[in-house]
Amino acid sequence: MPSSSSPTVPLPTDDIDTLIYLTRANELAELQSAIDTLSTTHTCSRRTILASAIDIDADGLGSQSSLLHYAAGNGHVDTIKYLLGVLLGDGDGDGDATRDVAQKSNSNANPSPSKEDVPSASSMQTHWLLTHKNVSGNTPLHWAAMNGHLDVVMALVRAGADARVRNAAGRDCIVEAEVSALNGRSEAQVGECVVWMLKNCEGVEEGVGDGKHEEEGEVEEEAEVRQGNATSAVNGDGSGNDDGTATVPET
Repeated sequence: MPSSSSPTVPLPTDDIDTLIYLTRANELAELQSAIDTLSTTHTCSRRTILASAIDIDADGLGSQSSLLHYAAGNGHVDTIKYLLGVLLGDGDGDGDATRDVAQKSNSNANPSPSKEDVPSASSMQTHWLLTHKNVSGNTPLHWAAMNGHLDVVMALVRAGADARVRNAAGRDCIVEAEVSALNGRSEAQVGECVVWMLKNCEGVEEGVGDGKHEEEGEVEEEAEVRQGNATSAVNGDGSGNDDGTATVPET
């Protein structure tokens, strides 16, 4: 949820719900318009709007996921590039800043950039959103990796997302991705994400390995939770399984 280290504005629940829905439904043009309008209304930057759009219900609970989570979990590459462009302060938020970061990295270099590599990564809002954990402790990178969205994984890491962050179960995004594959996700797509992150991200665990049985109970519990939520549709309140995916109804 928003913290004192990340400046925010009090967005009405309906506005947050709208932003979440547009992100999950991949309605990029409408999302851009909504963020621009809210930025003007609240006299703040679009980055601040993103930092304020966290899925929290009236009781202060909710999934606590950000817009980055929903775009990452559903593999919406253009939406992710737009959101990262806003975060990295590229002026028009069209993803140019994200592409600039990508050009500085290559498949053999560690693209988890320092503050010098990505000037705007020193922004409290930017860093906070890139590593923001939801109620399960998962970051947007966790969700992208769990669902096998390699292009999104690459964009997030090259923008400064930290692959070493662990969730509430104590797993970084690589371990969580392999657990997800064991639980029925596309093994090939998830495997591509795992291989890429192992080659390009320093300090991460090398898969589930010998420790996979130590957390067997936790894995089974998470699988049950995901199965129970798998049919949740987008309704603007952030419901759905904790990998960010959801079926968007036709309109």
